[in-house]
Amino acid sequence: SRTVVMRGLDGTWIRIPNSKVLKDPIVTLTTELFRRTSLTVGVAYDTNLAHATAVIVAALDRVARICDDPPPLVVLREFGSSSIDLDVYFWHASDVPAELAATHDVMLAIHQAFAAEGITIAFPQMVVWPGAGAEETPYGEALADEVYTEHAAVPRGRERSTSRSSGSWLPWRH
Repeated sequence: SRTVVMRGLDGTWIRIPNSKVLKDPIVTLTTELFRRTSLTVGVAYDTNLAHATAVIVAALDRVARICDDPPPLVVLREFGSSSIDLDVYFWHASDVPAELAATHDVMLAIHQAFAAEGITIAFPQMVVWPGAGAEETPYGEALADEVYTEHAAVPRGRERSTSRSSGSWLPWRH
């Protein structure tokens, strides 16, 4: 009587203390007949985005497990570090096996369509530069005794003294 017993998606039984049930939301995935899922797809920065969007929409028309009403939606999301990301929203039957199968089919259809159209699905990349053409010693042979750069935001005389024990270190913070 002090716990709520639920069955997990993987078949396990879960005991949740009543205090948690009262404080935290419980999400039921199968109350409605249909549910929406989203999938993010990243394309290379040199991709024609209007064409990529049209290719995704056409690919979604080939997927039998997703709903026509409401129709799928493809929107540009963000400029990522290695890709321009598009979000693909689609509706499917609400049970978890149907979600997994629909997502599988959507990914497969998009991948096939992109391959046929020569659209690159971007992935994180790193450019390794061997340093060719760089100066051997960019700062000269010897380092200066003091590093000081003129800045308009800090007028002369407002910088720290050279001795940290003098008590006047960073005087503008006093």
